[in-house]
Amino acid sequence: MNLGGAQLIRCLLFDVDDTLMDYHQAEMQILRRIFAENGKVPSQAELDDLWEKSWLYWNLRGLHETWREEIQRDYVRLYRDAVTDYCAYMRRKYDLKQDENALYELFGRYLGEAVTLYDDVLPVLKMLKGYFVLCAASNALSDCQRPRLRAMGIRFDHIFLSEEMGTIKPAQAFFRKAAQAVGCETAECMMVGDSLSSDIAGAQKAGMKTCWINRAGRALSGEIQPDAVIQNLHQLLEIKEIREGLQNDRI
Repeated sequence: MNLGGAQLIRCLLFDVDDTLMDYHQAEMQILRRIFAENGKVPSQAELDDLWEKSWLYWNLRGLHETWREEIQRDYVRLYRDAVTDYCAYMRRKYDLKQDENALYELFGRYLGEAVTLYDDVLPVLKMLKGYFVLCAASNALSDCQRPRLRAMGIRFDHIFLSEEMGTIKPAQAFFRKAAQAVGCETAECMMVGDSLSSDIAGAQKAGMKTCWINRAGRALSGEIQPDAVIQNLHQLLEIKEIREGLQNDRI
């Protein structure tokens, strides 16, 4: 694979959920722990129902449409509201003893402990470490995401979380602020993520190279065209510009 262009890649930014960590697995862990707090063991049908409702409340708050200015402006509040709605449904449907506020706190705490890395993550990041500036870039809430990133077994050079950045992916400001913080031009950065709308489109508009990680084997369609497409992180190492970077001296 060849990205095209003569600009060297110095910085790699990685989305977290469904890029580095399996979010479905994380949420299943959380739900099992919450049910255990209530002396219950959820059935597969109950877990499937809650997973469906998780997405329902997420979409009802418009959080799947991060390109909309009103969603970008109120993202953190909407995120918290969606989780609160979800916890209220969980309590009501499954007769849990905690109220929705207590369940919200439990959900966030357990998410912070759910380090559900894909098998390819640590081997690849350890190979890249020292040759590129490695960054995590996520729209998830800081009090949940930072503990997961601290516990994952490798130290990122920078962590960019939308709640702290004051802007979210796919806003160009998010990516430009990140590049400025690491001391790179946007053209020297590559965004690696699973979301075409939040990770790829936003980074491209900001002038970064992009790599879509398509673990689920989805069809690529529409106007958003990443510079590279991979199905696992090992394939990231096959991109010409990444291979060349690994041949340079450590930074």
